[in-house]
Formats: sequence, C-alpha cells, structure tokens
Amino acid sequence: MVDYRYATTSEIKKINIEAVAKSLNRAAADECIDALDPNGKHLLVGTYVLDDAQTYRHEWLLKIGGSTEPVKVFIDTEPGTNAHVIVEGLPTYPKLVSQQEDTVLA
Repeated sequence: MVDYRYATTSEIKKINIEAVAKSLNRAAADECIDALDPNGKHLLVGTYVLDDAQTYRHEWLLKIGGSTEPVKVFIDTEPGTNAHVIVEGLPTYPKLVSQQEDTVLA
C-alpha cells in the first residue's frame, strides 16, 4: 500500500523554491505555482530515487485555484536538504484524518 502524503500550498512553494535555486532537473513552472489554490491540499503520489541516488523525484497532483482537475508535476529534491526534510515529514492520509479528528474533538 502506498502512503500518500499531503502538502499545503506553503510547503509546495518551499520545496519548489529550493529545486529552482539548486537548478535541479525538475521543478514546477512559476505559472503553476502562482495558480495554486492558497488553501489547497496537494497529493504526493510517488517518489523515485534516480540513478545517481543523490536526487529524489517527487510526483505531485497539485490543486489549482478555480479548477476541479489536479495538475501533475514533478519536483526534485536532494537528500539532507530542507525541501527533502519537508517532504519526509508530510502527513500520510491516516495521519491527516487523525489530526482532523483531534481538532474536531478538542
């Protein structure tokens, strides 16, 4: 079973900024980042270790403002960087549901 992970728009922007700053092979276009739903949840559907083992390619379905269809993008990270730490710390679906239940019950 795949543990899908969820990111906020703020987290996606931080991850993408680092990919662009490091000139990694894959990053989302500025137009895509600018169009993100500010309150959207974005789904990490796959992570692939590239041949050099120094780069992780993350496949995302991003929520675009005003659209019901997600946009698929790939954003690369490098192990040990801030962006990679953000990705590794993202909640899985069961964790996200648990957090929401805790908020409702509080």
